[in-house]
Amino acid sequence: MFNKQFYSGRLTEDPVLSHTKGGRPVCNFYIATTYYTGETQDGEKVEKAVFPKCVIWGKQAEILCKYRKKGEVIFIECHLESDDWYDPITKSDKKGQVHVVERLHLEDNRGKNKQIREEKKAAKLQEIDDSDGELPF
Repeated sequence: MFNKQFYSGRLTEDPVLSHTKGGRPVCNFYIATTYYTGETQDGEKVEKAVFPKCVIWGKQAEILCKYRKKGEVIFIECHLESDDWYDPITKSDKKGQVHVVERLHLEDNRGKNKQIREEKKAAKLQEIDDSDGELPF
């Protein structure tokens, strides 16, 4: 059996980081993506929008929440799990599906990745102590 999905899409809202009772970082989010369902008689492609529910854990959840906002593009590798729960308000069982993210790939969002790299490089340069006038190498 093979249970693997790949999605590229835009975040439908700003991701929000939360933590389990044990302190593990987690983020639930939706992405907007499309797929083609066929063609019209005129030969135009028919596109359908979908909004898969996703969950991401650990360090990847922290990275997603720190570096991405609503409308920005991400690419995820995930597997599908059933999501069953009891709703005490309606007193009924609920069922759904959730895409559990295994890998997060940050797409370039109008130069944002370049900005992140430059910030990291600048932070590393600030760590170098040149108070004695000597080069560190």
